[in-house]
Amino acid sequence: MSTKLEIGLGVSVIIVVVILIWFNFINLPKDSIRPLENKTLSSTDNFTKVTQPISKNDSIDTGKSSETQLDVENISNFTEVVNKLNTPEELLAYMKENFKFKFHEGHISYLPEEFFHKKEGDCKDLATFGSYVLKQHGYDVKIMCLKLSGELKGQHVITLFYDKDRKLRYITNNARNLELIEAESLDEILAQESKRLGCEITKYGFIPAGSTNLWVDNL
Repeated sequence: MSTKLEIGLGVSVIIVVVILIWFNFINLPKDSIRPLENKTLSSTDNFTKVTQPISKNDSIDTGKSSETQLDVENISNFTEVVNKLNTPEELLAYMKENFKFKFHEGHISYLPEEFFHKKEGDCKDLATFGSYVLKQHGYDVKIMCLKLSGELKGQHVITLFYDKDRKLRYITNNARNLELIEAESLDEILAQESKRLGCEITKYGFIPAGSTNLWVDNL
């Protein structure tokens, strides 16, 4: 076979291959070349509202090993309850009646809606939930982290806010009771909590309402 014939056959094969590739590409279904959508829900901004429905197969990523799954009906119920708790007194009464104190290790609290369904947690979960609810109703609120020494060495967190009349108040707890307390200043809060807990407060700091990473040494 001559060299020219071989070259001609080679070019013909290349042309046929190119035509077949092009034909298959233009007939691909549109869905097969659509870019993938990112459906990950971030928990870094706890006040971002989910605007698209969540199916029963979708889980909310809390950054922990929790397997809690929230369906549309449960989220609707959570929102309805939060909307009704529009005063600190109503919030306090609801938490007292519906939540049981149960300590869990670490400084990461449950997300508000996760805690709403678990119905048990410790001071960090109560502070995250309480501050979230108050924030939804327009209160000037923060989570206050307290580092403790003595018999209660570790950390405690409270929900600190200004009432509608600009009075400084906070929600705190121990393993037995939740309290809503009024104070004139931060110094008074520190003194009251030190006396109430029976320990010394060595450090404190503030974290945005609804946050789940509650650790004063990170501030």
